[in-house]
Amino acid sequence: MPEPQVIFELTNLCQLDCIHCLVADRDRTLSLPVDLYEDILGQVAKYGIHRVYFTGGEPTLHPRFAEVLDITSCRGFSFCLVSNGWNFSHTLPVLLKHRQALEWVAFSLDGAKEETHDYMRKPGSYRRVLDALDLCVKEKIPPYLQMVLTTRNYTEVEELCNLALEKGVTGLKLTECGPTYRSAQHGLDLSLEQYVEIGKQVAQLQPKYRPKLLVYMTQAAHPPIPWTGCELLKMELFSITAEGYLVLCTNLAGYAGSPRGAEVVADLKEVSFHEGHRRLIRLIGQVYQDKVDAIEKGTVSVRECTFPCWYCARYFKKTGWLKEFPDNPWNDKTEPVKADLSISSQV
Repeated sequence: MPEPQVIFELTNLCQLDCIHCLVADRDRTLSLPVDLYEDILGQVAKYGIHRVYFTGGEPTLHPRFAEVLDITSCRGFSFCLVSNGWNFSHTLPVLLKHRQALEWVAFSLDGAKEETHDYMRKPGSYRRVLDALDLCVKEKIPPYLQMVLTTRNYTEVEELCNLALEKGVTGLKLTECGPTYRSAQHGLDLSLEQYVEIGKQVAQLQPKYRPKLLVYMTQAAHPPIPWTGCELLKMELFSITAEGYLVLCTNLAGYAGSPRGAEVVADLKEVSFHEGHRRLIRLIGQVYQDKVDAIEKGTVSVRECTFPCWYCARYFKKTGWLKEFPDNPWNDKTEPVKADLSISSQV
């Protein structure tokens, strides 16, 4: 069985201003209080959870990042994190203090070519990621890469695989681009058909790179399946925001251009993780009940079967802003999924 873990959005501070960022247009000044973090760790340990996953923003920008790691390792938790690599040379000594607890570091690299990645993120960021990879290999820290597929970089998949292999990377994850308000503004969103073709390409590439490099896609690499659930819906992964909210999904809760709603389950500054978990169970139960109804009625689209995240984005009413972009390939002309979220506890 997969080991459950908790993903902490340690902070939403970031040095970059990526043109495809899901949350870039929200308040970017928040960091999870350290005392709350420690309290949550004590509660989730009762579940047999001993692994945490740090994200952001840029998690290493948490003003007390070193203290967060001290607490994590002292309480017997292992950890991993996703970073943009911008200041990794400064972060590395802090990480090495907790080398026994550190499992891996993933870096965002959105192109095999420097001009591609830097266009989407920030001039100079490509070189910083490559330098960070070299430092990880030198210190025997397993490095991973993740690439957000867009109209700017989707032709560079195999080239990025070759670069990853050359740099000693052991895993490359390819993800869809949201879409976000920003990605729509910049024309970055691929069509369903393009994602499916990339999925076929990845399947053909996998034997070439195994076992040294695992290349995989999170979505669109499988036949359309109406009934499927991510690790969040299966409660194998619990998600906590920089404000200290337990949420169904950090991406849903941070969706720029859409107000927060029922996906925000509990304020852990006010209630225990256990009470938040009870509320999460009720919400997930309703999501599943409504999806069964939609499957029975035949109202789950091929796109939603191929991209389960898109089903949830529509279910939680996060896609209304797409009306501003009538030519966007994700602009679904059908009615949104009908959802009655009245039983959810409001924060």
